[in-house]
Amino acid sequence: MNNLLIDSQPRSLPYTSNKLTMLALTVTMLLFHANALADESNNQTNQAVVVYGDSYFKDFSVLTADEMIRLIPGTNGVMSNNGGGGRGFGAGGQQILIDGKRVSGKSNGVMQTLSRITTAQVAHIELIRGGVSGLEVQSKGLLVNVVLRKDRSNSSTMWRVDTGYASAAGLSPNMKISHNGKSNALSYMVEAQVKRDNNASAWTNDYQSTQGKRLETRNNNTDDRRDSASIATNLSYERENGDSWRLNALYLLGDSERSRYTGQNVYLNGQVTRSSFTRLSQDENYDWEFGGDYALTFSSDAKVKIMFITNQKHQDDVRHSDTSDSTKSVIRQEKIIRSSWANQLLQKHDIEFAAEVALNSYSSDFNLSYQSDGVLEYFDEQFFIDEKRAELFASHSYTFDNAVVLQSSLTAEASQIGNAGAKRDYSFLKPRVNLTIDLSPREQLRLTVERKVSQLGFHRFTSGFDVENSEVRKGNLNLTPQHSWDYSIVYDKRLLDDAGTVEFEVRYQDISDHSRKMDSTIYQTVNSETGLKLDIASDDLVYLSSPTNDGKASVLDLIVRSSLRLDGLGLQGAVLSGDYRWRDSDMLDPFTAKHRQLDWNAQNQWGVKFRHNISDSSISYGMDYSYSGVKGYTNIRDTFEKEGEYSNSAFIAMNIFGDIKMTLRVDSIVESRPKNIYTRYNSHIQSNDVEYLRIGIRERNAYFSLSLQGRI
Repeated sequence: MNNLLIDSQPRSLPYTSNKLTMLALTVTMLLFHANALADESNNQTNQAVVVYGDSYFKDFSVLTADEMIRLIPGTNGVMSNNGGGGRGFGAGGQQILIDGKRVSGKSNGVMQTLSRITTAQVAHIELIRGGVSGLEVQSKGLLVNVVLRKDRSNSSTMWRVDTGYASAAGLSPNMKISHNGKSNALSYMVEAQVKRDNNASAWTNDYQSTQGKRLETRNNNTDDRRDSASIATNLSYERENGDSWRLNALYLLGDSERSRYTGQNVYLNGQVTRSSFTRLSQDENYDWEFGGDYALTFSSDAKVKIMFITNQKHQDDVRHSDTSDSTKSVIRQEKIIRSSWANQLLQKHDIEFAAEVALNSYSSDFNLSYQSDGVLEYFDEQFFIDEKRAELFASHSYTFDNAVVLQSSLTAEASQIGNAGAKRDYSFLKPRVNLTIDLSPREQLRLTVERKVSQLGFHRFTSGFDVENSEVRKGNLNLTPQHSWDYSIVYDKRLLDDAGTVEFEVRYQDISDHSRKMDSTIYQTVNSETGLKLDIASDDLVYLSSPTNDGKASVLDLIVRSSLRLDGLGLQGAVLSGDYRWRDSDMLDPFTAKHRQLDWNAQNQWGVKFRHNISDSSISYGMDYSYSGVKGYTNIRDTFEKEGEYSNSAFIAMNIFGDIKMTLRVDSIVESRPKNIYTRYNSHIQSNDVEYLRIGIRERNAYFSLSLQGRI
């Protein structure tokens, strides 16, 4: 496939359940394609790889590589949702590469690295659409590759100071300094940062009976403080023959404190009883991470790469209130090593094999004491679980011609999760097939079928404490991963003269072993004929729920994304972006035996972003507005529903002295006050015996931030 050039010379890559709805949208996309062919230009080249040269960014007042990516139409999704975030490296991973390589870091990952790279170090940025062979990751539609200059030699220092402000919270100062440079074949970057976040919020909770009678009100005022200090570094060494090694390291110290004051009014028999109570939580944490990779290139164009990472996250949590005290210490550890071999067997065939071994562990020490009916109760749990996982990856890419690429892969995973008391073994096969068809020089159709297996969250094995209802929430040692078959069809169109992009996607997930809660109550009597639990409303039962993986579920997504330049309207340098997602999900509720949406799944979600760069005056400004629809959950004794919520922000940035950039940003300009409706039942939810309703409203204050950023 050829490269499409944007203001530079072309460069080659540095590495050789609702089926009717889905069908209808597919037909619509094909009709859209048929109409679009009329405006095709015969001299357009294929656009699998689109190159944005340094001259493209010369009129923008940006200082770092991550800011450069945000200026390119269609990259919002990649920047906001980059990487899988799971345990291990995996076959998917980051959708942003640096010099064609993944960054072997997580807490010190690609986004952190990009913020340390100056614009002067970037040769060009490549947007890779659809299937392109020779990549280290499986593309999810769009990959961004930041190519650095090979001839860079001067060192530079970047600095940033800023402070945020919100009423009732005070100032939140932050200072960051980074230094990078190159000496012969060695490149280095080091960064130090100290930060304080102060925040304050207010909640009003109104407790009512089913008849609408007010039972009590609670006014909650919360003050948060978070302090952190970190140091991070990136080192790389590259030989002329293409061999290279890179090292990344991070160390972070942090502590936080949250105090919540609650004023309570209880209404009974026409009388009001006023009281108050406080809750205080304190956290201390330290994180460290060390990772790297070593790449070898042979004369046969075969490439071998070894990646590794080891990290640890340690958190100590202490909570005090008028009725309870608890402490919890959690340590998470991860060790990963991955080796891969890639080669072009024939002219149109590329193949890659990889193997990965990961060792993970999670340990917690949970202690709780609380006053209930005058009796002091105590709960203690020490928990340890580890995971040993091995994965084998094989992928093949076949280029039929310049317009069609078929990529297929197979991942075999074997793991063991457990502790000294019990261990469970798992094994999975995860095939994936992706077909990319260039319908025209600017249009692309991508079809993907993939089997996914989720990772089990270690925290779901352990116990926690529900402060609101003074209940211990138990974990479950018998969990199994959630499986799904994912199907997607994507139609992607780039407009003439790089005027923007439009993308339509249909995605369907058929989920088995669905991850959800289950009824773990121990019942005494069950009707043998009907299976009904006869004592479902008994006052003597303790109704419990715990995580499980059984049952079926499905998710259908219809997604539209667009990013358009407004030069034709007289706004040179302005970009308007938007996205909309409609989601229809379905599961059988284990507590009500009724079909409903999945927990925390909003049916509607959309967002609009606008940015305008005025090159003549080195000023840029913008705003964004987004909405997330109604969502919530159902449990054995309670339900929660959160109304749709809006979020919004605006900024203005300008160069004031040379390369010194000043930015003013305001969040929550327009206040959103969604209601949260919590329903608590006296017993099992099927009894329909409501104890109370809690209607909560959170007050969000505007948050202002002012920053100065420059380089030396």
